This record gives sequence, C-alpha cells and structure tokens, in this order.
Amino acid sequence: MRHLREDSIVTRSASSENPNFPISQTANRHPGQKYRAVPDEWRSVITLGVTGGCSDIMLAGTNAINASVSVTDPNEIAWAEDDYWADDSDTWINGPMNITASVAQRSRSSALWLQFSEAVNRSCEIEMTTVCQPAETLEIGVIRAGLSETYGGRNPRFGLPEAGDDKSIFDDNSNGSFYYKKRDVLRVFSASAIMSRTDAWLMADYFDVHGQEPSAWRITDKNDSEWVLFARLLGRPSIQHSHLSHCDVSFDLKEVL
Repeated sequence: MRHLREDSIVTRSASSENPNFPISQTANRHPGQKYRAVPDEWRSVITLGVTGGCSDIMLAGTNAINASVSVTDPNEIAWAEDDYWADDSDTWINGPMNITASVAQRSRSSALWLQFSEAVNRSCEIEMTTVCQPAETLEIGVIRAGLSETYGGRNPRFGLPEAGDDKSIFDDNSNGSFYYKKRDVLRVFSASAIMSRTDAWLMADYFDVHGQEPSAWRITDKNDSEWVLFARLLGRPSIQHSHLSHCDVSFDLKEVL
C-alpha cells in the first residue's frame, strides 16, 4: 500500500490549457473541478515544481490513459553537449535524471498512478507528458506528487470490500408520491491488513495530524488486484496489537468526487 500523505507540488503549468479550466484546478480537493486542455487536444506536457523530493504522482478524475516523466534537478546544471568556452552561444543545461515511471490505472476510479523507478530525495522539476484517447480532450481533476509512505506491502489480506454512499435526494410524501433527484454515489472501502507496528502507528499518526483530509492511495492486495483512489480516512485506523511485532489494522476510505 502506497500513500502520498503530503502534496509537495509548489508550481504547476501545462503546454495546453483551456483558460476556463486552468491547471491550477488540479491543486484543489475536488476531482470534479477539472483542468482541461484546449478543445480537442488529447496531449499536454504538464510541468511540476516539487519541493523535498518525489517518488510517486497521482492523477484523479482524469480521462488520461498514459503518462511519461522526465525529471531534472534545478540545482544540477552543466555545459550543453559540444559547447565550448570560446563559443559566444555558451549555454548551461539541466540534464534529465535517469528516472522512468511505471503506470497503474483502474477505469472504475478514473485515476492514474505513476511510480518512479527511483525516488528523488531532493527538490526537482518534473515534465509529465500526459495523453488521453485522440478523440477526447484531456482533463484532470487532481494532481498530487511527493514522497510516498508504504504500509506493509501487499495489503489488505482479503481484498478490499466496497460499499456505496448514495448522495441522491429522496422524499416520500404522505399521499404516496415522492421526489427524487439523482446525485453521485461515493465508493466506500473497508480494509483489514496486517502491518508492522511501525507502519500501523505511522498510519494512525497521519490521521492524528491530517484527520479526514483527502489524499492519494494505491492499494494492492495479495492477489495483485489494485485500486488507485483519491480518498479520505473516515476515522482513526483501528489497531489491535495481536502479534509480537505486527498488528491487525482496520480502516475505512471514502473516495472524493
């Protein structure tokens, strides 16, 4: 289980941007409030300035099907290749790091997760080339990036039970008629996992500091089933110190739309 408990993005820009749906929308807590590329543009290069380092990026509320990254360290500059001191066109360049990213996506969650081949433990600049289907216009609700915490590897033990919180409005009148207004249904996941005592306390400490603030989660169970969620903990994780060095941990996550 991977968790982006802190968003480390300090600057963001996009090569293609609809002025009515700017890239700044991706900093909010609501995937339904979209950034969009210009109409009919299915590709955009999104540049993120990240402080403190980065190992994972999560996109929520998106129709993106793939993304690739180029990572550079603004403090690591060198002479351009074949550049010479005597040349009037001397230039400094910021060479990209040798970082690739594996991509995980689940269509039900409309989310994309990029995990770096190697964590960058310092401030960096990331160019993320993001694409959707050519017939569509690229859109993204939320972008989060930073150094992830990991809790116990492949958890939960028994899959991830899923329920729903229907926000539709229903009123049953006394004469038998009724009023109904369809609203969104939020998915609610309940998990049970075995974690080291350190990981269990780390998750509990997160809730003690941040409460129900939504954040990015990537959960993989023992059958390699995977979920990518922008969600909030509904309460402090329940911890049972049932083992010598490990704990039984239960928690509930509700997705945010």
